[in-house]
Amino acid sequence: AESALKEVRLLEKEGFYDIVVSVKSVDAKETFVANRYLSQLIPYPFHIGVTEAGVFEDAVILSSAGLGSLLINDIGDTIRISISGDPIKEVELAKDLLIALGLRKGVRVIACPTCARTEIDVEGLAYEVKKILKDKEVKKNITVAVMGCVVNGPGEAKHSDIAIVGTKNASAAIFLKGELFGTIKRSEIKEKLFEIIEEVQNS
Repeated sequence: AESALKEVRLLEKEGFYDIVVSVKSVDAKETFVANRYLSQLIPYPFHIGVTEAGVFEDAVILSSAGLGSLLINDIGDTIRISISGDPIKEVELAKDLLIALGLRKGVRVIACPTCARTEIDVEGLAYEVKKILKDKEVKKNITVAVMGCVVNGPGEAKHSDIAIVGTKNASAAIFLKGELFGTIKRSEIKEKLFEIIEEVQNS
């Protein structure tokens, strides 16, 4: 941070102010502390990232921690997520991070953890939902919830545009904007969800 600040002061001394600052580290906490420190001293835009974050799984954790902590503190104007591998994944992960933080419009799929009350295959259905949304190229800012039981499901549904809630007797309840839309057979979940997403996409 001090090294970057020194460079900034040299540029300013020469009357040059078209500056973007980037200080990166392989350590998420160090990246956060350095950028936060500089943001309190200089008015320039910041390009942020955790460098050399590793393969995909490691990069997800480090980048989410390092960049997420900065972005929710309003620090960062452009971002780079570093992944050893396909650079397309860097762009996709960056987009997903911004959507998750509410900084970019897009589709978010939330799902509850598995517990003894679960009535449906939450993980499997959540992946199916993500695939449907990707295949249909939904561009709207919507949240879809996949919930395993009626204990937490209705409450979570209030915060979602569409919610699927597992119920007993091989059925599932669908909520739209927190209101019960109807109950269907579990075997019909994908088909009905596809129809609802189609309506949302075209509305």
